[in-house]
Amino acid sequence: MPTKGTKEWADKNVNVYKGCYYNCKYCYARKMALRYGRINKPEEWTHVKPKRHIREKNWKKIKGRIMFQSTSDLFPGEWVIWYPVLEKILKAGNRVLITTKPNFDVIQGLVIIKKHLHQFKKLIQFRFTITTHSSKQMKWWEPGAPGLQERLKCLKTAFNMGYKTSVSIEPMLTDQPMELVKKIYPYCTESIWIGTINNFNLNDAETPEEEFYYNKIRKTKELCFLTELEKKIRKYENHNGRNIIRFKDSIRNILSRNDRNQKSLESYF
Repeated sequence: MPTKGTKEWADKNVNVYKGCYYNCKYCYARKMALRYGRINKPEEWTHVKPKRHIREKNWKKIKGRIMFQSTSDLFPGEWVIWYPVLEKILKAGNRVLITTKPNFDVIQGLVIIKKHLHQFKKLIQFRFTITTHSSKQMKWWEPGAPGLQERLKCLKTAFNMGYKTSVSIEPMLTDQPMELVKKIYPYCTESIWIGTINNFNLNDAETPEEEFYYNKIRKTKELCFLTELEKKIRKYENHNGRNIIRFKDSIRNILSRNDRNQKSLESYF
C-alpha cells in the first residue's frame, strides 16, 4: 500500500501534548479528538495538557525517523515540558523531523542559544508549516499561530545556521501557491510538500466571512487547478535546477484518478 498522511514523512509520531493553543479552523486532530470522545467541545482542544508518560519515557534508537510533533506544536513558554523529550530522543541517536508552525523564540533558541543541540545537527530536519503567502488568510485560518513573516524568518534562520530545512504547504490555503513557493524555495535544503485541505467541508459556510475564505481555496481541490499547478512547478524546478517539490497524497490521488480515467477512455476507443 502506498504511504499517506504523516507516514510519508516519518515512521513514528511523538506528541508531548494533548491539544494545541493555535486553534486552526481546519484542525483534523481536534476533529478526531471530538469524534473519539477525548474532548467534549471544540474549545477544549486549546486546554493543552502535557502527556506525562511521554515526558517520563526513556528513549531508544528506532528504525526510521521520528516526527516531533504531529498534532500539537512547540510552545515558547513551555521549554521545560517539550525540550527534554526532544533531547532524549536525539541522544538515543534517532533521526528527527521537527514539524512546527514556527515561533521565532523557539527556533532561535534551538539553533542559536542552545548550541549543544548542534551536535545533533545531522539527525535533525526542520519542516516548517507555511500554508499561504497571505498574512490575512493565515491569520483567519490559523488565529493563534505565528504569522507569515515570523515563519519565514524562522525558515531563513535555520537555513543560515546550516540545518536541513523543508516546508509543508498543507493545507494549501491559497489559490496562488507559486507565490509562496518562490519565497521559500531558496531556503529549503530538502523537500517542499504541497497538499490540499482535507476533512473539511468548504460548502458548509455559515457566515459571509466564512464564504469569502472558503471560496479562496475551494478551487485548489479541482483537477484543472492541480493539473496546471503541476505544470508550473515542473517548469519552475527545471529553470532552477532542483526537483524538491512533492505532492501529498491528497493531490496525488486526484491526479492519479484522472490518469486512470484517461487510460480507460484510451483503451475503450
